[in-house]
Amino acid sequence: MRAINTLLLFFCLTSLHAQWTWVPRASLGASNQPRWGTCEFVIGGKAYVVGGRVGTSDVNEVWAYDPLIDTWEAKAPIPGERRLAAAFAINGKGYVACGLVQTSTMLADLLEYDPVADAWTQRAPLPDAARYSAAAFAVNGKGYIVGGNQGGANGPFSTDTWMYDPATNAWSEMAPIPGQALFAARGFTADGKGYVLGGRLADQTFTNALWQYDPATNSWQGRAALPGIPRTYSYTWSLDYHGLIMAGDNLQGQQLNDLWRYLPSNNSWTAFTPYTGGGMWGGAAFAIDGRVYAGLGRQGSGAVNDLMELRDAFTSINDSISGVGFLLAPNPCAPGSVLQVRMPSGAVPVASELVLHDSRGRVAVRLRLLNMEAHIKLPDLAPGYYTVSLEQSGKPIGRQLIAVE
Repeated sequence: MRAINTLLLFFCLTSLHAQWTWVPRASLGASNQPRWGTCEFVIGGKAYVVGGRVGTSDVNEVWAYDPLIDTWEAKAPIPGERRLAAAFAINGKGYVACGLVQTSTMLADLLEYDPVADAWTQRAPLPDAARYSAAAFAVNGKGYIVGGNQGGANGPFSTDTWMYDPATNAWSEMAPIPGQALFAARGFTADGKGYVLGGRLADQTFTNALWQYDPATNSWQGRAALPGIPRTYSYTWSLDYHGLIMAGDNLQGQQLNDLWRYLPSNNSWTAFTPYTGGGMWGGAAFAIDGRVYAGLGRQGSGAVNDLMELRDAFTSINDSISGVGFLLAPNPCAPGSVLQVRMPSGAVPVASELVLHDSRGRVAVRLRLLNMEAHIKLPDLAPGYYTVSLEQSGKPIGRQLIAVE
């Protein structure tokens, strides 16, 4: 007799008809000093913004933003001023690599931040040329930096990809990003892969190319180029199954404010509500539990210190939700009803999970499925559409929408 799991899940509504809105949040720090060239990482529900340039000086300040109370708090400064560094977070620690000090001092160091101790520790430096404005992302417990500028305004730039493993405190050189050397590109993570978008190329042109890095095969693949203007120093966000890209600086020195969402499941881009704070580049972008924030950066001939949050859904009724089929029944269903989940033939139940996403793409519930079929009692949900993903060994293999009526 087939075993049936009865489980009570609480998950959030994904509204497919909501409007995207930019909402002002608290400006950075008590001193309210505008800055650009920061780097940032997210740990434990807070964003940490590191370094940057204030006026004509690079700083070592570290500020933590708490979205629950909409406040900034000064933290232990990073050892050494810097701007245009690369950053990522792994296993509850933040990492900042490389960067630029004043006009010509480039860095190759790596520093680890422990939010519990509010302390920085020197880790193994990058075993290669110092650089700044490298793209960065983290996948599967390892951090990556890609490209970067190893010289003056015109380079030389790099195609290098370096992986840092905090478990061994060691760097490994990986497959270089294809094409020309580049810097001031931006990285993000989605669906278990790393992405690098845009940047300035060795021939001094700008690009809107998107490259996908697969850590399982140590290989790069070209994906659909951003339909917007080629750019550098844009703002990017890593979300569970999609990435966002916004703003930046183009070849003509135009400061952009457009916003795009990239969906890996069908390799497509969609334009959304532009940033209402105006065109800018080189600022801070972070997602905290799926809530998306942007601020700081260069604007005109100066800098800004504001912060804004993007509200509402990242899922559209017209999105293609692809992959293998799995049964969700009944669909539509009533609030509080029992939902039957049946995995497709060929699925491996011990490696399968049902992942429910809220309105901003964050994981609300991750449930391991031990049998080929489960019965799930839904809470009393408001009417609307919900996104349900089926994963095997951490990789999404199918997604569906379910309607509650």
